Amino acid sequence: MRITFVIRNVYGVGGTIKTTVDSANALAERGHEVSVISLLRHRFRPQFRLSRNIAVKALWDIRSPWKGGEILSAADKALAATPSVAHVGGVDAMKLSESCGLLDERLTARLREHDADVVVGTHVGINLIMARVEDCASVYVGQEHLFYEQYPAPVKAAMRDHYPALDGHTTLTERDAEDFRRAMPEIADRVWAVPNSVPANEHPRQEEQPPFVMAAGRMARVKRFDDLLRAFALIAGRFPEWRLRLYGKGLRLPELEALAAELGIGDRVDFMGPVSPLDAEWAKASVAVSSSLHESFGLTLLEAMAAGTPLVATKVAHGPEEFIEDGRNGLLARPKDPASLADALARAMEDPALRKRLAENGREFARRFEPEAVLDRHARVFTELLERRRRL
Repeated sequence: MRITFVIRNVYGVGGTIKTTVDSANALAERGHEVSVISLLRHRFRPQFRLSRNIAVKALWDIRSPWKGGEILSAADKALAATPSVAHVGGVDAMKLSESCGLLDERLTARLREHDADVVVGTHVGINLIMARVEDCASVYVGQEHLFYEQYPAPVKAAMRDHYPALDGHTTLTERDAEDFRRAMPEIADRVWAVPNSVPANEHPRQEEQPPFVMAAGRMARVKRFDDLLRAFALIAGRFPEWRLRLYGKGLRLPELEALAAELGIGDRVDFMGPVSPLDAEWAKASVAVSSSLHESFGLTLLEAMAAGTPLVATKVAHGPEEFIEDGRNGLLARPKDPASLADALARAMEDPALRKRLAENGREFARRFEPEAVLDRHARVFTELLERRRRL
């Protein structure tokens, strides 16, 4: 099968990029002919390892010309100044500063000449462009990496208007699949829940882990790292040997550093910056924690489980509610409640036997999301859609 993934920027770092690269590599290893169309290119090579068998085509190299970047013609500059079809109702669904008419035109032209059996869009803005490309032989699949209720009303309206033109759509969780089916009943039989894949963590864990709690993600309000800092401050005195490590970057970093100092735990919190991949870091931690207000999937939760790291998380949609059985493969706390989060963290920190049980059950649960298992689900979706296309 010839499969092409369309992604905003395969040269960057992020959950969507990582899971797309993991899926592409695994499909290539199965013998499929896999390629990637990247709207943008800003680096010499991707930061996540792509198989040499996977061809990458970047539509706009935005590097400086002396580093290999493109010099736009006058006509292309004019197109670059026009809004993308992903700009709907004053909202940029692409959330990408370079999204524009030029990328719309280049992607449309590329898709019309493309001969893949299946083309997978990995972002709502890309899916909206793909849905407007007519008379193509490829099966078009929209792939959701956020969730329906997260989008503003104009984007939801555009999705309802244009997604029926796609051959199929996949979501990360069953709850989100149901939301899409309710919103777009005309495509209810073409929506499937297919989770992200999480490769097995090959990094060995020590018999005695260093006593630190680890969290990772964007330094953004939705991650509620301020709640995590307040929770850790509530129990820091009971666990003087324990530290908190936060991985990631974002605009709230100075604010969080100041809060840690204000709470009197500045010398107990390590802001580690962005590290990618995080597999080795998860394997070092004694406890993993997620304090998010919501998660479209919860990739970091499964990465921690795959590393055999006991997990504490807020009970929020969509991933934590579906993935974690409280007391079995993780501990759940109330969202936006530092005291509840502190209690759950303390339970894990003070009880090695509990940590061991959570880690073992978490690792077993994470095996359901290893690439081979997830790719079987992708393959069933792709095969069914190709068969439907042939019957038309």
